[in-house]
Amino acid sequence: MKRWMLPCAKLVVAAILIYWLIGRGGLPLSELSGLGQGWPWLLLAQAPYAIVLLLAALRWHLLLKVQGVFYSFREIYSLVLMGIFFNQVLFGSTGGDVIKAYYVARESSERRTAAALTVFIDRAIGLFVLMSIACAATFFNFSLLQEDPDLWNLAVFVWIAVGAALAITGIFYLWIGKDPTDKKAGLIKKFAQILFLYRSHPGTVIKALLISGLLHSLVVITNLLLLRSLLPQEWASLPALFLVVPLAQIVMAIPVTPGAIGTAEVAYDWLFKLVGFPMKGALVSLLQRLTYCLWAIPGLVIYLKNRRVAPESGPPAAEPAEENLREEAAGQPRADQTED
Repeated sequence: MKRWMLPCAKLVVAAILIYWLIGRGGLPLSELSGLGQGWPWLLLAQAPYAIVLLLAALRWHLLLKVQGVFYSFREIYSLVLMGIFFNQVLFGSTGGDVIKAYYVARESSERRTAAALTVFIDRAIGLFVLMSIACAATFFNFSLLQEDPDLWNLAVFVWIAVGAALAITGIFYLWIGKDPTDKKAGLIKKFAQILFLYRSHPGTVIKALLISGLLHSLVVITNLLLLRSLLPQEWASLPALFLVVPLAQIVMAIPVTPGAIGTAEVAYDWLFKLVGFPMKGALVSLLQRLTYCLWAIPGLVIYLKNRRVAPESGPPAAEPAEENLREEAAGQPRADQTED
């Protein structure tokens, strides 16, 4: 009984948020009538989002290879589609990460912890790039920031968050660099050792960051086209979208409600008002949710047809030996690793 209390409570929160949004006029479904003319833009919005999913699979594929976990790109892409499906039915927009971590860890027995952790490293990189994009967008929306104190405070918060993330990353590598191969290391230390491998693969990290930048830029373009489908006669400000859409995506990642229902709509509604968009942000969030649901269908099919995703054939990946970790701690690449 107790295990159902938290999920039920989160469903209630989602219902309250939607009810509150409708009550204050933030979700005027009658304004969806613009889709009668703008539906081609809604279809066109699926193109950049299709590329987003391919880039997400490519980024994860790179991160797995560093840990010695080898899957084909097709298998990774299948797991990404499954993740999209579970993002819609589990809590927040990160519920699919748990499922992806479970499947990839189950099929990588020798490197189970490392394989699972790549899912969350992948997510962390994505969130950092989202905040960085929002930071960069503040320079192109300086007049808006000066006009609205709330928007200014939000920009300051994002800058502080990015600075803190960079500082924590630097401190982490300085700390783990002292003794990365402690045989009596606890769970946190073992996770740190796994993360430490990326230090000897700077090329992979840079590629992951660049892919994330392109990926999230395409998410903004997707939202631009969704807005165009609601207002076929005008274009929204692209610099303003690069500021508010990443912030809304960060809110959606918080595991409060199933599929971020309610939280996404409230975040979009509030942020779009801050930058003066004429269209209700909640409606754009609904169309984005429709896009997610369309791409969740193949994910559901893959889940039902292939309950077990096996890694591609090849020699099993072994755990890094102690001497290899010592070499990495000294800044020397492992003998069995290729250059990025």
